[in-house]
Amino acid sequence: MSAGPGSILLALGSEATLLEYSGDPNQMVVQVQTGESVGAGQQIGLGSRLKFGVYEISRTAQGTAAIGRPYEPASWLANHGCRVSHKAHKSTGAVWCASGRHLVVPQAVANCGIRLPPPNGFALLPVSATME
Repeated sequence: MSAGPGSILLALGSEATLLEYSGDPNQMVVQVQTGESVGAGQQIGLGSRLKFGVYEISRTAQGTAAIGRPYEPASWLANHGCRVSHKAHKSTGAVWCASGRHLVVPQAVANCGIRLPPPNGFALLPVSATME
């Protein structure tokens, strides 16, 4: 959707969601251009420290798209079969995927206007995200 110094905004084609990657423009190399289509697994930039945000896209009364409330990023990633950390955790089930993944988000997150994402069919493991 949009790319510039220190910022990449991606509108997903499969759901009304906007992904934001941002960082220090002096320490982030953006490798895509505004309007370019990207795919899963494609490298879009390099940076030593990044901020990641996930927002719903909604429609205004005039029919234009607008950035809505943010989703809690770790929960959104988990609902899509991904995670912030690549640290391995032991499974308690007979097979590696039996225990799934459960995220408990601090209640204070809701005080900031951030909400949990709706359940999604992309996850490879059973995933649940709840507030404390």
